[in-house]
Amino acid sequence: MPALNNSGDDIRLQDSYGNVIDELTYDLSWYKDDQKDDGGFSLEKINPNHPCDGEKNWIASASLDGGSPGKQNSVYSTKLDSTAPSVTDFKILGEQLFEVGIDEPASFDSLHLSWQWSVPPAGSSGDLDIDTVVWMSDTRFMIQTSNSYKAGSILLLNIFGIEDCIGNRDSISATAVLGATPSLFDILITEIMAKPDELLSSMPDAEYIEIFNSSLSYVEVGGLILSDKSSSAELDSFVIAPNGQLVLCSPSNTSLFLGVDVLGVSSFPSLNDLGDDLSLRTADSVLLHRIDYESSWHTESIYKDGGYSLEMTNYMYPCGGQENWSTSQEDAGGSPGRRNQSWDFYRKPDFARVTSAVGIDENTVSCNLSKDIFYEELIPPQVQNWTITSSDLQIDSFKLENPKNLVLSLGEPMQKGQVYNVEIENFMMCLTKGIAGTHSHSFTFALAEEAGENDVVVNEILFNPLYDGGSDYIEIINRSEKMINLKNWSFSNVDLDEDTLEMFGLLGSENMLLEPGEILCFSENSTDLLDNYPEAIASQLVEVTDLPSYNNGEGVVVLIDAQGKVIDSVYYKENYHSPLLRDYDGKSLERIDPYGGSLDPSNWQTAGQNVGYGTPGKQNSQFIETGKASSGLVIGTSIFSPDGDGYQDVLNIEYAFQESGLYANLWILDRRGQLVRRLANNELLSLEGNYFWNGLDDEGHKMGLGLYVIYLEVFDSQGSVRVYKEP
Repeated sequence: MPALNNSGDDIRLQDSYGNVIDELTYDLSWYKDDQKDDGGFSLEKINPNHPCDGEKNWIASASLDGGSPGKQNSVYSTKLDSTAPSVTDFKILGEQLFEVGIDEPASFDSLHLSWQWSVPPAGSSGDLDIDTVVWMSDTRFMIQTSNSYKAGSILLLNIFGIEDCIGNRDSISATAVLGATPSLFDILITEIMAKPDELLSSMPDAEYIEIFNSSLSYVEVGGLILSDKSSSAELDSFVIAPNGQLVLCSPSNTSLFLGVDVLGVSSFPSLNDLGDDLSLRTADSVLLHRIDYESSWHTESIYKDGGYSLEMTNYMYPCGGQENWSTSQEDAGGSPGRRNQSWDFYRKPDFARVTSAVGIDENTVSCNLSKDIFYEELIPPQVQNWTITSSDLQIDSFKLENPKNLVLSLGEPMQKGQVYNVEIENFMMCLTKGIAGTHSHSFTFALAEEAGENDVVVNEILFNPLYDGGSDYIEIINRSEKMINLKNWSFSNVDLDEDTLEMFGLLGSENMLLEPGEILCFSENSTDLLDNYPEAIASQLVEVTDLPSYNNGEGVVVLIDAQGKVIDSVYYKENYHSPLLRDYDGKSLERIDPYGGSLDPSNWQTAGQNVGYGTPGKQNSQFIETGKASSGLVIGTSIFSPDGDGYQDVLNIEYAFQESGLYANLWILDRRGQLVRRLANNELLSLEGNYFWNGLDDEGHKMGLGLYVIYLEVFDSQGSVRVYKEP
């Protein structure tokens, strides 16, 4: 006896002369029972005397033994069928070729067809003209049309007056859908189960990805490529309805997802627990959606242990990262194939912005972005939305260098020292179709120039934080007229015993333009500075990962450019602080004159009490403008009060002469003419310069309230002497 195939087969009974006595073609659908078709039960004919045969006259055995061989069938009935044939399946074989199956033999002559197509919702529509109908068997026929229809259409086939062999007659209809080929954001990855665990949730022990049809059309996913960082897999044919979900998983796990649409994917990617880069592309490598998820996206750390899925919270913002994803709020731990419980229509992620930009050469601008952008496909249409308002410069093209860096090519070269302003309309909207929105902002850029020694200097130092575990900070100022890029610059400290650079801390690995006169302050905790220093300017604070450790007693701060050249270095000591202080915790040292010497102790003073003993990101409280002297001796003010309040704590003493080679003695005399402080002793002068007096005598004691005389004696090598006094 021939072996019978489990899934279906053709059986023919012939006599010894080869005459066909009976025949049929069965398949598993004849069981009409999802449990019995797994095996162990026979198929039985219901009515042996029925003039028609086929699927309607067969069913799974009702016998507890699983069959009734040699006996009357357990499902035996003499009742005749009273229903007309119905459609069992409707397949699209091509744009103009279709296959239809019915559940029992029908009269060929009774078949009358009409056909329409329509694109939902309320889209175009039309009729299909039937060219030929070819019967493949008494329950299956093919239709050839002479015209075609649009992708994404619903096809409606009307069959009029279909009649079976005993005269049951009716008019029936069937529908089929030809899914459209998806484009960017039509199909979204909306749920990820990377770490299933039946002990931690009620979810199946299976990794899965949920995809969602965000378009208004039926979409065919067959041929799409699902990829992670290390592998790719092709999806089989499946049509997703508008707003429909589909669960993707390993073929062996499809039975675990009941009551939802599920598609087994051969070579389904293994989802990394800590994070992975998932993407969906067409067979032509056109990107549809991409998510670079991390386990840190879970709303609470406990969910990282497994059993709970990550869900997209708002499908309208497909580019959103962590801010548009959260742990599933479903009690079971996930909602595969159903609308996400985390859905929040009002949750709108921040759009990408240009946070900083710098000209890396005359025709190229490098832009840092506030968030990752994976969709270079969105960039070309953006050119017309970018306008350089302060110049005739035009942007020729864009290039996504990496997800957080966008490079602009300019039609004409930039000019040194000029700042350019760019206005952006609707930048990287990244919205699903049919969703309106605007997102505009502006940014500036300039051509960066190479920094020379002391073009940028250390302007303020906090080496003794307010509390244990608090953050040191280092502030710098650009005292040149250059636009300077701080990318890959670093701070270092010095091992004073070995006189070697010891620790390095990167200011930043991305472009960071420092404009002339601009101040930036670097620390490991910007929030700490904002909480403890009321004058801190948030926009000028930069958070770094590793700021070198600076000792409380003394140390050296070294500023190094990207090529390893020392731009500035400052030696500091705790006793540079005001002697009026009882402790130094949380009190910064401020540079008095940005153009004064970095190694001059008199050019450093404690930040004023009135500003909270620190001005991170802001002009120093002890700042004194120099350069007022045109000839001879000039003092900044006739009254100063070195009380540490940040107002006139230091006296600025300036000089200027026309000839070089002069020497000077600069002394402070009290009202009785007694010498109390030597600021310069036989010191060779430059043509112009300045000294600072902080109100202390030569022993480091604070002088009392009263009148003091500034005595400057200038002489040359020929013995010529000039004396200046103030007041």
